Amino acid sequence: MISADLSRLAEWMGGRLIGDGAALLSGSAVVDSRQVAPGDVFFALPGEKVDGHDYVPAALAAGAAAAVVRCCDDDWIASLTPGQGLIVVKDGLQALQDCARAYRSQLTIPVIAVTGSTGKTSTKDLLAAAIGARFDVMKSPGNFNNEIGLPLTLSGVQERHEALVVEMGMRGEGQITALCDIARPVVGVLTNIGPVHMELLGSIEAISRAKGELLRSLPAQGTAIVNGEDHRAVAESLRCRCPVVYVATSAEALAEGLRRGGVNAEATVQAIWATKVTSRGEQGSCVTGAIGSFIPGLAAGKRESAFDFVLPLPGRHQVANALLAMAAARAIGVATDTAAGGLAQARLSSLRWETRSLDGAMTLINDAYNANPAAMTAALTTAAELARSNRLVAVLGDMYELGAEAPEHHRQVGRRAAQLAAGLLVAVGELGAYIAEGALAAGMARERIHRFADAETAAAALPGLVKEKDLILIKASRGMRLERVAQALAEALTNP
Repeated sequence: MISADLSRLAEWMGGRLIGDGAALLSGSAVVDSRQVAPGDVFFALPGEKVDGHDYVPAALAAGAAAAVVRCCDDDWIASLTPGQGLIVVKDGLQALQDCARAYRSQLTIPVIAVTGSTGKTSTKDLLAAAIGARFDVMKSPGNFNNEIGLPLTLSGVQERHEALVVEMGMRGEGQITALCDIARPVVGVLTNIGPVHMELLGSIEAISRAKGELLRSLPAQGTAIVNGEDHRAVAESLRCRCPVVYVATSAEALAEGLRRGGVNAEATVQAIWATKVTSRGEQGSCVTGAIGSFIPGLAAGKRESAFDFVLPLPGRHQVANALLAMAAARAIGVATDTAAGGLAQARLSSLRWETRSLDGAMTLINDAYNANPAAMTAALTTAAELARSNRLVAVLGDMYELGAEAPEHHRQVGRRAAQLAAGLLVAVGELGAYIAEGALAAGMARERIHRFADAETAAAALPGLVKEKDLILIKASRGMRLERVAQALAEALTNP
């Protein structure tokens, strides 16, 4: 944290300080005592399995400048050294959020927030690459996108940072609004809206409203960056108060998305769209595009500038994410050519499209971080393009939080695998059974479909099912932990 001492920190939280109020903070907020470094502030939050208060002594011993607690212990007070303190609060999580909110008010750097049903983390990574070509940018680590992760991210901003990119997830209405109240983004990116969290929100309309909270929270002088191919995202953009830039992978797709989203055919909007996308297989795509005004009814626009770059990530969906990143980078003053250069060096976070060669002639794509219908379809389509004449082995598992429509969404994935001529389908989990059912109904031969109850049984069987030159895609919701299948396969084929 920049220029903060314990007295100011306690004031931000409305807490009672015990100890050295003049002590300066040199670190950030943490909630895991194992990650405490000297100068950090440890928030003792209660969890499902453990209570952070049990680890206050360990945090102080590791050099924490302060521990934020709901109650005080005489032994903790006795253990304090010069430069340390305790801050007693009513609610640890609320204190963390209040602290982050107050700290945000001290910052003058732009904050860019990304949300959407799919592609949030990939777009965040791409955006950090585009901005990082000019500014010292900080991005939220991993999936720090909720009521705990976002305040922790904010607390990590240091004096050297010139921009911050955060990811915002949601599991209910009002949650993104609450995150925006803390982070106060000036640029908001909406990747798409799809049937994710149906089990919690109940309808696609409710999901649209919840995702649209980011756009409605932006200030009038801010900028909304919206996937113009997604008509639901376009419809939500019409409710925000700031300028909007629409993005698409083609002029035709942009025109259709704007039309379906309710934009008048004769209207002129600001847009960035690809004019040509050339796949380079595993090496990614060559992208050429235009920036300017666009008229939906003409499916064309007035090009004010152009760009081209090589994106080192395969899949047309990644092209869309990259264009969103370029638009957002431009909104905070990064030149188009500079952003394009950053995108050419982009890399994704762990477990997202990790590609490796096995046994010299087999390709393994570990995309096991998360899954939903749109992301699963995009991954299958890209994997099929990369496989070319080789056999595609699709190892697919349960997609969570789809509510009553979950069976049909899984059947659709199975049908898509069959349509793409997957040579082998390995369906994992209880809902994975519906993937197998959909593939069978779509004409995939029964002998090419294998079902397993969980990751362990799939991991044990898969090495005996694959063969030379296969391209193997592994994807499911995070809770399925299908990365264990990837690890087992890699170990079996590299250590025969």
